[in-house]
This record gives sequence, C-alpha cells and structure tokens, in this order.
Amino acid sequence: KPFQPVLDWYVFKAKPSKSSDRALYEETEWEQRWFWSFANYLPLLRFCQLNKVPLVALNVRAETTAKVRQRGLTSLSPDEREDLVMDARGFRA
Repeated sequence: KPFQPVLDWYVFKAKPSKSSDRALYEETEWEQRWFWSFANYLPLLRFCQLNKVPLVALNVRAETTAKVRQRGLTSLSPDEREDLVMDARGFRA
C-alpha cells in the first residue's frame, strides 16, 4: 500500500521513458522488497502505463507481515490493523 502513489504517478503522470521506469524501480524499493526480476515485469508495467491501466498496490508491508509472524495479530496497533482491514466490522482477530 505505501507504494500506491508511485504506481499512480507512473501510470497516469509520468512520461513513458527509461527514467520513469528507473524512478518506479527505485521508489518501490524493488530490489529490497521483491524477489522477481524487474526486467521481466517491465513489459507489463509499460503496457499499463501506455494504456492507462491502473496498477494496485495490494501487498502488505514486509515489516507488518514480519511483526505478525513473530508476535501475532494482537501485536498490531489500531492504526496498523485499520490499514490492513477495509471492513473492520466484518473482521475478527
């Protein structure tokens, strides 16, 4: 989710170029956060950019998943939990 603004920028505002591709790579912290090759995803990312197909940041922050893995859902603050759950009334921890 924290990368949604850069995805929106890349698709809707950035001029298609190698520099916008590089900015996307850097601003999404691709090398640190993703395990797959950016070059393999680049054709799809460019297609979305050229055709104005929205990209949606669905992944949970790695820091949050590590926290839950180590200490459980109850370790999340109310703000962290709200960030994860769109319908809090329909969710029970």
